[in-house]
Amino acid sequence: MLRKQAPGFTLLELMISITILTLILAVIFGAMRLGSRSWEVGEKRIDRIQRMRITHDIISEDIRSILPTGSGRGSRYGTKPICPDGRGCSVKAVLFIGETDRIKFVTTNPGIDRSLNTSQYRVVTYFLGQEYHEEYQGVVMEEHAWLFPDFFRFEAICDKCESEENIFEFETFTHVIYPDVRELTFRYYGKRTGDAEPEWYETWNTFDDLCSCDSSAIQDALPQKIEVKMMRPKVMSQEEEDLEEIIFEVPIEGYAETS
Repeated sequence: MLRKQAPGFTLLELMISITILTLILAVIFGAMRLGSRSWEVGEKRIDRIQRMRITHDIISEDIRSILPTGSGRGSRYGTKPICPDGRGCSVKAVLFIGETDRIKFVTTNPGIDRSLNTSQYRVVTYFLGQEYHEEYQGVVMEEHAWLFPDFFRFEAICDKCESEENIFEFETFTHVIYPDVRELTFRYYGKRTGDAEPEWYETWNTFDDLCSCDSSAIQDALPQKIEVKMMRPKVMSQEEEDLEEIIFEVPIEGYAETS
């Protein structure tokens, strides 16, 4: 009596099945890898957007809250001699130093460090860390309380300023706002004199003008707005020099010219 042959797979069928299964798994894992990479890129983009938004908000709020110069007590001006032996140098200069790669001013905005929130005013400085301090990278903000000493005496802006030590000591707090930034520059829009048309300037109240004590060279008004430009690496680029540009302008609230 003949037995029926038990059902099964031939070697060819088994090989074809394994091949198809391998292709299916390859497609599934490829899709998962692509999805994971897209998720990672998306997370990086979100993080960059958040960092950029925070940086924009911090800088903008400080600039918008720059201490107005057209009202209040004379202590809001640089009315004391800017240099120790600069006799008669009492020209009014706004409490503002604007350079191409650094900006420093007095603001009424609360500080990042909580210990400064009890102070009415604070002095803030924004600069690119790698240009001034090797231990910091990216956009850096320094802040300390301001209790009405001569604003410009902290700068040692000329040789004759070095002969007198600063008697005011403040605790300075340093914060890295955006570490990925490779370049940081500022521009200033306003008018130098009352009858001039507003235009863009690379600097506002330079050290040389302050030290010369030349009243015709020292600006007695704030700029109307400030342009901030940052360069950061692109998300998907592996090249360090492949940068994207971020530019925004911030108007100064309470802008007023002094007489």
